[in-house]
Amino acid sequence: ESSRRTPRISYARRAVSAAVARSRVSVTFARRRTDQAEPPHAAPASVPPTSSRL
Repeated sequence: ESSRRTPRISYARRAVSAAVARSRVSVTFARRRTDQAEPPHAAPASVPPTSSRL
């Protein structure tokens, strides 16, 4: 049973880690782009929460 459960757990962990990595990268790139055009205090407001889902 342990061998059957491990692939599902590893796949779930990989999916979660990939989603977190994508969200972090997208947020960092969005912040960098907004920092170049706008002041840093306006960056978080200009970044929509939906960007983390992509």
